[in-house]
Amino acid sequence: MRTQDAVISRPERVPRVRHGVFTALTAVAWTGFVWLLAPLLTLLLWAAGAATLYEEAVARFGDVQPGVLVGVIGAALGLAAVLVVWAQGQRRRFAGAERRRRPEDVEQSEVAAALGASPDVTAVLRTGRVVVVHVDEAGRPVRAEVVPASWSGVPAPRRAPVGGTVTPEPPSALEPAPVP
Repeated sequence: MRTQDAVISRPERVPRVRHGVFTALTAVAWTGFVWLLAPLLTLLLWAAGAATLYEEAVARFGDVQPGVLVGVIGAALGLAAVLVVWAQGQRRRFAGAERRRRPEDVEQSEVAAALGASPDVTAVLRTGRVVVVHVDEAGRPVRAEVVPASWSGVPAPRRAPVGGTVTPEPPSALEPAPVP
C-alpha cells in the first residue's frame, strides 16, 4: 500500500460509522499513550518535590533504613540493565534478517484451476489492485472487474438475506461525486 493510499483526501466521503470507529480508536490510542507517559510525569513531579519528600519521609521520622533504599534503587537499576541487555541481544540477533519473504510466483493456470475460474477472470485479477469478483451459485468466479483508481473507496459488500440474493447497486451510487 502506498502512503498516498492511506491518506484520506475527501473526509466528507468517509462513512459515518467508519469515521466514528476510527475516532474511538484514536481516543483509545491517545489514552494509552498518556497512560504510558504517566510514570514519567510522576517522576518529574517527584523530582520537583524531592525536598518536600525528604522533609516528609526523613525529617519527620528521623530514620531511613539505607539498606532498603539501596536495595530498591539497585533492583530498579538491575532490572533496567537486564531489559537493555535483552533488547540489544534481540536487535543483534535479528539484524539483517528479513523474515518477510516474497511468496513464490504462481502460474495463471494454477490460479484458475484453484479458483475454478476461467483464464480470462484470472487475467483480470492480475491487472488491478482492487477487483470486484462476481461468483456463481457454487461460489466460482465468473466475472471480474477492475475498480478504477479514481474511486476514493470501494463500497462495502452487502450481505444477502437468508435464502435470498443481493441486488447490485445502480452504477450511479458507485461513481465518485463530481468535484465542484
